[in-house]
Amino acid sequence: MQPLVNQLEAILFISGRPLTLAELAEHTEAASEDVSAALDVLAEDLSNRGIRLIRTDASAELVTAPDLSQLVVDFAQTEAATPLSKSSLETLAVIAHRQPVTKAEIDESRGIASDQTLKNLLARGLVEVVGRRLEPGRPPQYGVTTALLRQLGVSSAEDLSMRVHDAH
Repeated sequence: MQPLVNQLEAILFISGRPLTLAELAEHTEAASEDVSAALDVLAEDLSNRGIRLIRTDASAELVTAPDLSQLVVDFAQTEAATPLSKSSLETLAVIAHRQPVTKAEIDESRGIASDQTLKNLLARGLVEVVGRRLEPGRPPQYGVTTALLRQLGVSSAEDLSMRVHDAH
């Protein structure tokens, strides 16, 4: 049972969204009943920790413990105020230039994995999922947000692209 509990925790941690029990069963190759029992164990394991398992009949999600929510909000605001790293700027440039673009295409363009960088840009509200590619796995496609365009003083991604080309 513990290996399945660990698998579910890892998948829920990285997903950043509620996952259906069917999705969890599919990704762990476990029976739905086993997934349900393992989620009960995981919920108990996390009951006195900084994250909690929120579960409905159809889905499960990891969330911040309610008593730590203000700490997390304060931390997120501090993080958002820090300058973007070189890798964040590179990733943002690839997305702005090639959108809509998948993570695999970003990684290929940069020559390095962009998982954490992409997560940070999503958390800062600078990029967003704008669709899904019609291919196996239906990978998400990313684009810049209107919030980023406003910060840069442009009204559309096309205007941003024109400014980048004009600067060269």
